[in-house]
Amino acid sequence: MDNENLRDKIKDFLQGLPGKYTILEERIPVEVQLTYFEFTRKIKEDLDKSTVMSEADKLFAPEYSISDKKELLARLASLPEVEAYRTIEKFSGTPDTGLEQWSKLALLESRMLLESFLTDEGQVLIASGLGGKNGLLRYFFVGFLKENIAITDAQKKVIDNEFEAGISQQSGVIENTEFSSFYFTLTCLLPVQSEIHELFKRMTRECNVYGSFLRDNFIVTNVKFLNDKEIQSFVTLMDKPDHIKPFEAHEE
Repeated sequence: MDNENLRDKIKDFLQGLPGKYTILEERIPVEVQLTYFEFTRKIKEDLDKSTVMSEADKLFAPEYSISDKKELLARLASLPEVEAYRTIEKFSGTPDTGLEQWSKLALLESRMLLESFLTDEGQVLIASGLGGKNGLLRYFFVGFLKENIAITDAQKKVIDNEFEAGISQQSGVIENTEFSSFYFTLTCLLPVQSEIHELFKRMTRECNVYGSFLRDNFIVTNVKFLNDKEIQSFVTLMDKPDHIKPFEAHEE
């Protein structure tokens, strides 16, 4: 499947979302999320309500192992019971070391399941490594100057203005912008339905009206924040002699 077909399918899916969906706001690594939800999927295949609830207090027992508490949290989160939710909520307030992220996922799953049961309305969870806020997803963007030249104050002002205007038009919010020699990073919040690739491509193009100083290549991801070493490796790839066709790194 090519990139355009994939984007079309993602766009169709997002447009078909129900009015009620939940965004995971916590910054939890994708691999932890995948592990958790795969684990709970298996847990649901063999679940006895009375047994699970009778063991709920073991969450707070010091002698109960971390692995056993992980399983118990997942089992409790799979029950559409107010008591199960309250138990997870209490535990997640002061979780054991190593269970901070797991308990947050369990609490979210429990709340969604309980709401769906009480309202008879299906819900969709939208999760990413960078989380979100107020119904918006968080993205990390990296833009590059041409020829790896140092960024000027005038160029910084153009970038600030154009990206602020573009993201505001999408009802998004810029959380942070940092300039580092020949590249800059931007963290922002955007609606789920935003066409991320086209938005950042358009804002880059608008900046280049004022001197064509940005590369067409950029990085935008909602998986994780990139450090300088990871960004530099991307620059190395762009600068290879056999790298001819412009491209954009885009992860969702």
